[in-house]
Amino acid sequence: MDDTAWVCKTHSPWIMPEQPIFYANKMICIVRNPLDTFISWLNLVAQCNHNAKAPFDYEVTYPNYWDWWIHDIVPLFKRWIKVLMDDARLNSVPTLWIRYEDLVSDPETQLMNMMRFLVGRRDLAGTNAERRVKEQIAKGANAIKTYDLKEGTLKFNSSGKRYTEEQTAYITEELKDCLYYFGYVKTKDDPDNFTGFFKYEEDSPEYLRQHKGYEAHRERTIDWVESMTDAELAKI
Repeated sequence: MDDTAWVCKTHSPWIMPEQPIFYANKMICIVRNPLDTFISWLNLVAQCNHNAKAPFDYEVTYPNYWDWWIHDIVPLFKRWIKVLMDDARLNSVPTLWIRYEDLVSDPETQLMNMMRFLVGRRDLAGTNAERRVKEQIAKGANAIKTYDLKEGTLKFNSSGKRYTEEQTAYITEELKDCLYYFGYVKTKDDPDNFTGFFKYEEDSPEYLRQHKGYEAHRERTIDWVESMTDAELAKI
């Protein structure tokens, strides 16, 4: 990858063997409710493509395998997201978090945020970036669909019913940091949160402080990128 490529898709921080190394000075990371992510991930592994799903329910037909999958995948996800969150929080690299749920429910705002981040300008009024976003939104969602969507793709927490109480409790405890940070918890201060798929008996002040922290981080990062010169970005 050289300077002719503006955006590169990666599985960072996972690097496959023999994959060429390239450098980037900004990162966009799309996150989604883990309860939906884990079944999507399993379908990808099992079906080897993005638009197919198993002709049966894993949790019904193969409950032992499904339980193994949950307990195997959660530590891997926890480690992966921790690396990205630590890099973002420490400003190791300018990182823009975009939640899948926000992208579905309010695509124009999220695409504008993405453009603000990419071009390093808070105000996009009258720019080509603003025009491109509005043109894309006017085409509708089907204009940018690259493959057939699976049932439940545009729904939120559609896979929550697959998990047993024990499995849900395990995920809730193990992923507490990212669940609060990305706003997947229904808290006493935000009872109408439409992505509050998880709930704790008591919200500790430590975690309440970082509830939906990705939003504040986005604004700080856009301000940071806007203030940086090309030479400063190149040093990252």
